[in-house]
Amino acid sequence: MANDVAWDIDNNGNIKLSDKSKVSGEITIPNTVNGKVVTGIANDAFSSCYKLIGITIPNSVTSIGNATFWNCSSLKTINIPGSVTSIADYAFKGCSSLISINIPSSVTSISIQAFYHCDSLTSINIPSSVTSIGEHAFNDCVKLTNVNFTDDSKLNNIWNYAFNGCPLTSIKFTDNDTYRRISTTFDSGEEIGAYIIVKNGNLSENTVDGNLAYGKIDVKLPDEKSNIADNVFNECLGVNNVIVPNSVTTIGNSSFSGCSSLTNVTILNGVTSISNATFDGCSSLTSINMPRVV
Repeated sequence: MANDVAWDIDNNGNIKLSDKSKVSGEITIPNTVNGKVVTGIANDAFSSCYKLIGITIPNSVTSIGNATFWNCSSLKTINIPGSVTSIADYAFKGCSSLISINIPSSVTSISIQAFYHCDSLTSINIPSSVTSIGEHAFNDCVKLTNVNFTDDSKLNNIWNYAFNGCPLTSIKFTDNDTYRRISTTFDSGEEIGAYIIVKNGNLSENTVDGNLAYGKIDVKLPDEKSNIADNVFNECLGVNNVIVPNSVTTIGNSSFSGCSSLTNVTILNGVTSISNATFDGCSSLTSINMPRVV
């Protein structure tokens, strides 16, 4: 049973199912219903359709509503067209079988709990068009190990607990000095072992705000020519290891001060200046390797 379902459509072009109980297998949403162009998927349109396995959305759709696919626990694949600009709150929450999802470059925001408890997701690519990732957006995606942002990312905000409970092994930030809120992004209370890879130039003051994680974080800085400004990683309690590459020449005031979990620092030969109080309050620091020319 693929498309033998009945549809309702409102005056704004938002579509929903007439009878959710008849949905199973793979579904293709039509371009038009009752002579009206389908431009959106209504709130709760497919919520708790437990037998839904796959869905194809037409190019006419620009919005996916709140809780549209909430608790579609058998949904494995979904094709989101380039016409969609926003993924609303709880849109895919509880889609525990969702293996992968393409977020097209037309999407500008990923809202609150959009992918909460998508237990089968292992990696996600965030396109450059996305400017905001909402609170708990990927919370408890228990297999999510890799998150990638493009080099031309326009991301401004990663809101609280966006990746809470994710066993990340790699997350790449680009143009990180544009980010405003990432302080509790990874607040899982567990060791997550993520690599923070920051690209494209200097790290500005307070790039990373406060309690980045309550677990092990290894910081890998860019290979491009850059400096570390004042207070960049100030009081990031989860930072465990830091490698400063040859590309960095200056480490600013208090840049790692208060990193109480920091145990190892390796500073390569490019660094010529380490400023005041750089490692002040790093009470767990047991090893620091630096060039003789500093």
